[in-house]
Amino acid sequence: MEEERTFLESFEGAKGKAELWEVVGTDPSRPGLEKVEYQVLINGETHSRLTIGEASILGCELAGDPRFTSEVTTTGQSNL
Repeated sequence: MEEERTFLESFEGAKGKAELWEVVGTDPSRPGLEKVEYQVLINGETHSRLTIGEASILGCELAGDPRFTSEVTTTGQSNL
């Protein structure tokens, strides 16, 4: 399967830096169809998700970046 990878975003936080990539591939057994997935790379590990939203949330959680997490702040307000 041939793949095309495009860097989309990085997430940095207390746990490290995660990179978000879009991966578009073709499957020789299914001509004309493309498979799109989103990969989060952190600390030498690769995590795949089917949607950019899921991958973004995972990237933030793994890196400790608060942008897409649902943690509540000390003031009782959600940081969403």
